[in-house]
Amino acid sequence: MDPGRRRLPPSITNSTLTQAEDYRGITQELRIASPRGDRLRWLAGLYYLNEQTDRSSRNTAKSYLPGGAGSTRDSLDGDNIFIGFGESKNYAVFGEANFDVTPDLTLTVGGRYTWDNKSFQSRGEVISLGPVGLPNTLSPSPLLSPYDISVAKDWAEFTPKVSLDWKMAPGKMAYASASKGFKGGGWQGAAANAAGASKAYEPETAWNYEAGVKTDWFDRRLRVNIAAFYTSFKDLQVELLDDVNLTLVIANAANAKIKGVELETQAQLTRSFSIFASGSMLDAKYDDYIDPLRGINYGGNKIQRTPDYQFNVGADWRHEVKGDYELAAHVEYSYQDDIFWGPEETNKEDGYGQLDARVSFGRLDRGWNIAVFGKNLTDKLYRASIIPFVGDEVSLFGPPRTYGVRLSGRF
Repeated sequence: MDPGRRRLPPSITNSTLTQAEDYRGITQELRIASPRGDRLRWLAGLYYLNEQTDRSSRNTAKSYLPGGAGSTRDSLDGDNIFIGFGESKNYAVFGEANFDVTPDLTLTVGGRYTWDNKSFQSRGEVISLGPVGLPNTLSPSPLLSPYDISVAKDWAEFTPKVSLDWKMAPGKMAYASASKGFKGGGWQGAAANAAGASKAYEPETAWNYEAGVKTDWFDRRLRVNIAAFYTSFKDLQVELLDDVNLTLVIANAANAKIKGVELETQAQLTRSFSIFASGSMLDAKYDDYIDPLRGINYGGNKIQRTPDYQFNVGADWRHEVKGDYELAAHVEYSYQDDIFWGPEETNKEDGYGQLDARVSFGRLDRGWNIAVFGKNLTDKLYRASIIPFVGDEVSLFGPPRTYGVRLSGRF
């Protein structure tokens, strides 16, 4: 985004979005484990999750374009109303075993089998009204028709894990791991027609390989952790704009890979003062991604909303007051590199940094605490998210400079 744009950019539409959501959920987990001191340690368990969500959304749009027969304005003015009820039942059985090959070398093997049962009921009314007194000349369109659908689908996946930990010396450990992840599928929360609302997007799976070292130095006054990782995605879930129906949809990209390194450090310089820093460098690209809406191959392009690097640095100061109280201060600066908002690599957000700080006073036992805080102290203007929209965009900006007082207590 142009750094000179210090206020909201002009748009072709004035849009009011009203959303409401009612969520109910219950989760239960049962575990059984062996004694911790044995050379072979294990645990096994069962997991259950039930979620129910009622959601409604209404978008009232008023365009600034001239009206008239065949104008774009006719297809933008009006209301989009979506009402949906979703229920998700998730069952899993899992287990893990740790075996001390030697006193300093531990092998871990585990796995989880997950069943996902989801159902979805959705009703959509996409009402496109032209200028007052004129009918919408682009309607009726079969792609903007009311619908009322009810769908259900089951998914299942086994996700294994294996890791090896080596205690090289006191306070120093090296590790390597391989694990598979699973993210369930679902349906569009707001689709423009029955076909779009009924079509499910598929689960996303990923294999992650990681190796690193975790070290403490100088009687644990300095901590340095380094890790390298490689993640291979299959059916990666991405958010796209349906240019025909003007709605955001979730679709599956074919394959993608992310590789990178992470560094984390913390130093206790004095009893009261410490500093910390962390950062990562990423190479995130689509392998073979045919856009299901446009038929364009984005293979080789960067994964959207993924910076090449990011870091944060900061400091903490703590001082005891009369033995029972503590005065503390915290300051932190974070930065992320440029990102692209979409796989086409045309809409770019420049890198930006943010400065936060906090001063607090309270009891050492955390009985109560009062804090004065400030976020985004440099008042940096940045976009937290965008929605591309027929050559324009709907931008969601991050919070501006914010101050506040927070009081907390435990009873």
